[in-house]
Amino acid sequence: MSEAKQNVQVRRVQPYPIFTNFDNQNGKAFAGNIVKLTPHGFLVELNETVVRTSEKYQVRFEIPVMGKEVEAPTHVVKTYDQFRDPTQPPVKPDGTPATGSVAVRLAEFHFVNPDGRMRDNIKKFLVAIGQVPR
Repeated sequence: MSEAKQNVQVRRVQPYPIFTNFDNQNGKAFAGNIVKLTPHGFLVELNETVVRTSEKYQVRFEIPVMGKEVEAPTHVVKTYDQFRDPTQPPVKPDGTPATGSVAVRLAEFHFVNPDGRMRDNIKKFLVAIGQVPR
């Protein structure tokens, strides 16, 4: 083995959450954190933003490590809203302790007619992190 290969340090990067931005035709823009990604869609934590099923949004995010940009139309398939006791972890997304009643909002989005290149990039990412088998 060459000396250069022995001195290479591999830096591990957490695959999730993936920061993402949304907007729709009415000018509504907000951000969220993708907590699970699949070739056909994703599950996102939305903090205080409320979305409803069947709403359509344009999503933009970058696949970690690969640096591939994803910009695609999506629609809301399902929402999961929960109010949690603030004395129980986790803390707020910004890292501060939770106080009062804390709303946890998750939404499932599916891509609308995803192109093959985008699906291939997502599939490569999922294989690389071990979420799906090769």
